[in-house]
Amino acid sequence: MLKDWAKDQGGVAIIGHDLNHLWEIAFSTSKVPRCIIAYVGEDIRGDFSWAAAASRVDRHFIVLVTRARGYTADRGQTFSETVGTSRPFVDLLEEARDIIRTLTFDPATTEANSLDPVDYRGIKPALPDDYPLDAYQIEFSIGTQLGIPYDQNSPTGSI
Repeated sequence: MLKDWAKDQGGVAIIGHDLNHLWEIAFSTSKVPRCIIAYVGEDIRGDFSWAAAASRVDRHFIVLVTRARGYTADRGQTFSETVGTSRPFVDLLEEARDIIRTLTFDPATTEANSLDPVDYRGIKPALPDDYPLDAYQIEFSIGTQLGIPYDQNSPTGSI
């Protein structure tokens, strides 16, 4: 979904294989909008006494949205106004956020609540090592059911 949206904006959507890769792509010079997606870990869900047995986790993701800056004296102008052929950056952020909020996943392994399929966490400025970047990160998580662990020492493979 984000790939199609980015393409419609004249840009690209890229999956970063880790946070270093995400920031490497973000800092590289580009003349097109970019949407960089990275998995940033998971947390077990629930009280310690039963969480491991339930095998439920919240998987966390960051989507970094950035675009080339237009040549304008007031660099902030492109955030909220159309400059030349560049749409307001805030409009692009809202569109990306709304796509993320309506993503659906395999209901056999993830929560499939149609009212809230994704746990949207918010949008904030991208500040790697407190260095401001012309980008914003959209954070979200999804509830996931882990599979049954495979016991490599068992003849049947099951635990």
